[in-house]
Amino acid sequence: MSALELLSKHKGLSDRRAHSKVKLDELTTLLREDKHVRTFGGTIFSAGSYGRLEAGNKSDLDIFVVSREESYTPLSNVRILGAIADINDQLSLPAFDESMRFFKVYTENDLVNNLGKPKDDTENSFTARMLLVLEGRVVFGDDKYEILTTKVVENYFRDNKGKKDYRPLFLLNDLLRYWRTLCLNYEDTRSDQNKKWRKKTLI
Repeated sequence: MSALELLSKHKGLSDRRAHSKVKLDELTTLLREDKHVRTFGGTIFSAGSYGRLEAGNKSDLDIFVVSREESYTPLSNVRILGAIADINDQLSLPAFDESMRFFKVYTENDLVNNLGKPKDDTENSFTARMLLVLEGRVVFGDDKYEILTTKVVENYFRDNKGKKDYRPLFLLNDLLRYWRTLCLNYEDTRSDQNKKWRKKTLI
């Protein structure tokens, strides 16, 4: 039996997958019903455990909001973020970080054109772009999500001019850089004595 078959028959993973889908469906429904989100011209996607469909009963929601440039206004952004925070509470999910470190509205330009620039790290657009590519799961604005994903991937392949030996080294470098960032974050979290949980290092 293959590893994929074993995983598909694992009850714990199956339960988490079902739980994740139910919560994401509820989230999508509430987002579409909200008056501020309904007129939003961008896309909203989930990442983390919900994006991977691995969420448990205590998992929090990692949400990313990406606007189109023409729909960007500071006031509309505040209203959208407030609406999402209220919906998060309605779904009885863990509260968002009070500092709102990652809970913000990005623009398409942030995720596409910040590539390779110093502000890609300082504005967190690098992490948002990697999560979009690796585990993003759209919950609002499906068509805008497809457009955004296509733009991001095409930007990584922009130097491909039909060469048979072309390799997407820029993309591979970013994937490796992202993995190293995860390792650093893990080490920082592992050293936090206030955490009630522990993780095992797998080699």
